[in-house]
Amino acid sequence: MEKTENIKLGEIKAKLKAAFIGNDNSLLTDLFEDYYDADIVEALEDTEELDHAFKMFEFFDSKYQAKLFELLSSELKEIVIENLSLKSLGELFEKVPSDEIVEILEDVDDSSAKKVLKAISKESRDDINEILKHADDSVGSIMSVDFIALNEDWTVKRCIEEIENNLDSLKDVEEFYVVNDYNVLVGRLEAKTLLFNKSTKNLKDIMDDRVMSLKTTQDQEEVVEMFRRYEFINMPVVDNEEILVGIVTVDDVLDVIEEEVTEDIYKLGGVTPSEDEYFKTGIFVLFRHRVMTIITVAIVSVLTSLLLLWVITANDSDTLKNNPAVFYGITGSSIYLSVIPLIFMQSSVITNRGISLKEIQKRDTLHVIGKEMTISLMNCLMLMGLAIIHSLIVELIFNTSGITEVLIDTVIITTGMFAAIFLVTLLATLIPLWTLKTQGREVAIPMPIAIAVIEIMTAAILVGFITIVTQVL
Repeated sequence: MEKTENIKLGEIKAKLKAAFIGNDNSLLTDLFEDYYDADIVEALEDTEELDHAFKMFEFFDSKYQAKLFELLSSELKEIVIENLSLKSLGELFEKVPSDEIVEILEDVDDSSAKKVLKAISKESRDDINEILKHADDSVGSIMSVDFIALNEDWTVKRCIEEIENNLDSLKDVEEFYVVNDYNVLVGRLEAKTLLFNKSTKNLKDIMDDRVMSLKTTQDQEEVVEMFRRYEFINMPVVDNEEILVGIVTVDDVLDVIEEEVTEDIYKLGGVTPSEDEYFKTGIFVLFRHRVMTIITVAIVSVLTSLLLLWVITANDSDTLKNNPAVFYGITGSSIYLSVIPLIFMQSSVITNRGISLKEIQKRDTLHVIGKEMTISLMNCLMLMGLAIIHSLIVELIFNTSGITEVLIDTVIITTGMFAAIFLVTLLATLIPLWTLKTQGREVAIPMPIAIAVIEIMTAAILVGFITIVTQVL
């Protein structure tokens, strides 16, 4: 399967190159007949130079650009918006549905968003404002306003004519919704019903008045359940007065499911979910989204180690003084053996999910590694502070070997553990990036096995540094 996909990707890239070098964009028409839009975009973006990808994109006719634009990565979208003229941009967005424009505006930076709003028509801006006025987690924020409402008094013939006149702007042509003279939703009509009825019949006589609708204020998660239960392709959206204001398609529902799955995956990995893409989230924000889980686990580990030390010294208060290695081992291992696997899991989850969502591409390897290693350094400094506080608490409670000596020993051991943190972060980042380069997709790591290996590696490093410290000091 993977081999077939790679062959297909190579074929598309070869045809793109031939059309571009030969300056013959008529060759590109065949691509849309032989391949899916998503495959063409993947081939277009499979390059280290996004400027080259833009030149290829610009070579397409405007009608094909609109089909591809929605599928481009945020980086390439911004380059396209930045380099196209206002006129070309306006022509491009004329063919993009309003709800898709809203998603694009959320993906790109502020300057690109302003240029898009300047380029599009007033009608499109009004449609966008209609969507944006609703709460982020409501049905109104994901609905499409590009639909046609059929009047119950129309004949079949007139309906077909209206549909033909608006065909380019419709997201779905399998099912339509019927309203009365006040635009109140009164029924639904399948395309096959129109095709197999006499042209003179009125819609009120052939429509299905059993129609389920969504409210603009409903939560998006409720929509997912309704689509799952009733196997809908789309659903109408009404306001509080039952007036038809939009539709939600199965594509919109898939986007909601993707967001929910991403949120759940992040939570399972000990990361606070973010609405922004990986490269649009600053390093300090990424650190903040992970650090609370790390601190919580570290504090629990500290309390556990204090309990162990209390048990050890219950019958012999000189145990720690006579065996400093015990003190060093419990102090270091209590935090690091629990936190380092968590750091690995956080980096692995975020990198894998970024690849899955196409936020991270092959060309981003060095950028991702640099970002993750910087966050690891911040984790190291934070954990060193916790380890020092922990050691001071132990010294005050158990009076082991003096505050100065304890501080020196703790700093030496925790500095040594920096190597383990950097190593696991590098592994967590490189493994999915390597599979992306070699197989073209992310490969999930069996986390229990990975964590077991990380714990063994961390313990080995910890024992090594404890041995060095006890021998030297």
